[in-house]
Amino acid sequence: MLSNFLLQSLAVSLDLNQSFLNEKHCHMLSGDQDNESNLRLMYYPPILEDDEKNVFHKGRLQYSYQKCASDTPDFRPESSKDDTEGASAMDDKLYSKNYTDFGTFTLLAQDSEGVWKLPGSEKWQRVGHLPGSIFIISGEILSIWTEARYPALQHRVIIPEQEHLRARGRHSIAFFCHPDNITMIDPSDLQPNSNLEDDFTKPRKKHVKIAKEKVYNAYQLLKKRFKNLSST
Repeated sequence: MLSNFLLQSLAVSLDLNQSFLNEKHCHMLSGDQDNESNLRLMYYPPILEDDEKNVFHKGRLQYSYQKCASDTPDFRPESSKDDTEGASAMDDKLYSKNYTDFGTFTLLAQDSEGVWKLPGSEKWQRVGHLPGSIFIISGEILSIWTEARYPALQHRVIIPEQEHLRARGRHSIAFFCHPDNITMIDPSDLQPNSNLEDDFTKPRKKHVKIAKEKVYNAYQLLKKRFKNLSST
């Protein structure tokens, strides 16, 4: 399973035992409700102009029809708008506003391009569509766990500029990878193996640090996130 391979690779990159993260996600898609990972098929409907140009009257009856795509579609790539001003200009051309995924990471396959926010900046970068590709989107739990070594990636779903693309529906398949519900999301657990000796020689300092920061498990963080969303 691709997710297991990525979790193993993440563990190696963090100087952890290669099975560490897999053990924290061992109930993915098990059906026992001990893990919130899920697979979703998402559909974005066509964008139709509501200007009554496609409506006509005959007597007391009103008829409407769907406008077809252009007979001579423009297949040129969309223009690049990767600065803050360009992002503002796209605000009225979005299926969804800026957001981050919550879990460890998301695997995304889509039939059209997306827009990602570049880490450490206010710039947005368009990502063209590469058939058969799978995007890996780091989530908020991974950011908390690694103390932003892998920051949560902000992204948005744009409405295409070309008429022939707006006139058809768009699909994407996403696998949202979450840790098991009882997994404690404690950054101190992800300290490199090389630091284990230092941790034993300085136990008091480590306990003081833990006492200052409340640690939640994955399910508690998920509930906290939903609560914050519902209050906005």
